[in-house]
Amino acid sequence: MKKRDVLLLVGSPRGKNSASLALGDYLVQQLKKSGLPATTAFIYPAAQSRQRSMELAARMKRAAIVILSFPLYVDQLPSPVIGLLERVAATRRSGRPAPRRRSGPGLNGGQRLLAIVQCGFPETGQNRPAGEIVRRFALEAGFAWAGCLAMGMGGASNGRPVGELAGMLRHQIKALNMTAAALTENRSIPAEAFELMARPVIHHRLYFMMANLGWRLQARKNRASARLRDKPYATAGH
Repeated sequence: MKKRDVLLLVGSPRGKNSASLALGDYLVQQLKKSGLPATTAFIYPAAQSRQRSMELAARMKRAAIVILSFPLYVDQLPSPVIGLLERVAATRRSGRPAPRRRSGPGLNGGQRLLAIVQCGFPETGQNRPAGEIVRRFALEAGFAWAGCLAMGMGGASNGRPVGELAGMLRHQIKALNMTAAALTENRSIPAEAFELMARPVIHHRLYFMMANLGWRLQARKNRASARLRDKPYATAGH
């Protein structure tokens, strides 16, 4: 490939304090060590104006490798992320004939797209529909699909840099290192990387305990502790 630049797109409203940035930035730093220039862009601020959104779409067109890192919203991508992908897909479809597309990074010598998605649910499988949506976008927009690194229990990291959580995120760090090596060498990302990324970061029981504690602390902060068991949408007699 002639172009070697990498674009990290962060699709979280938390921006610089997000787990999406932490995971994506760790991967980008590994790619930089291998000599690949990389830049980071935040989707939410760009979504505030049509011009900035179009500029971001243009940056996607110029990059050799696009890494889209975002949080799961129920079972979907955040709406600003969907808006950007729709704009890019529409532009590419109208601007030129549909290219021959193949899955896997670099298999057709064109641009590669990798997704990183994390959710607050303990089950990594909750991310599967969102990953399939991005895969479909890659097909429609002419990117070579590199795959989706999916992670559950994203809330446990609380947006801290991945390097500070080397114990808890040891499997995810190994997965990101393997991914960086594959992207640098224009190889397919090994299946082991996807499997390692999906592993639980802590024991399920501990995660539930931490999540419940955080929920109660938020309720106390907002003076809603006595209303945690309210059922405002329950139908009488059911």
